[in-house]
Amino acid sequence: MSNLPPPPPDESDFSSMPPPPMTSQVSSGPQDDIKAMLASRGERIAGLVLEIALMFVTLGIGWMVWSLIVWKDGRTPAKQILKMRVFRLEAREQASWGWMALRQAGIGIGLGVAAEILEAAAVGLGLLLALGFFVTTVVMILTSDLNQTLSDRIVGTVVIKEDR
Repeated sequence: MSNLPPPPPDESDFSSMPPPPMTSQVSSGPQDDIKAMLASRGERIAGLVLEIALMFVTLGIGWMVWSLIVWKDGRTPAKQILKMRVFRLEAREQASWGWMALRQAGIGIGLGVAAEILEAAAVGLGLLLALGFFVTTVVMILTSDLNQTLSDRIVGTVVIKEDR
């Protein structure tokens, strides 16, 4: 007896070959599991409106102190209330304090300072810039597959709902 493997099946007779495995779901990549956890577009817009309200009610100072405390948890004050977190896509982890500072302070506060300078230079221009930023943010959330704002797209983050 020889230890040779059996001959290959006759290519014209496929009945002896088992069928290929069937799968009901095809994953298009690592973002699929993230999409199930995303905060909805409505939740993102509600968070934006709440963030603005909290800034106004706390005169900006209370909001800033609160922000500096909760950034370590990947949150802003509104996201803490609404049970949402910022998540880094590339690292697949919650955003750290540093990433939150870059996302919030570097971009959002920078635009706020620009609006204040414009407001001081010409009455109404700062308000117009702030309104334009709000509308642009809402449009970006509505048109993004991952419900991302400009800040999210720049630093590579998404916002997830904690109870999903």
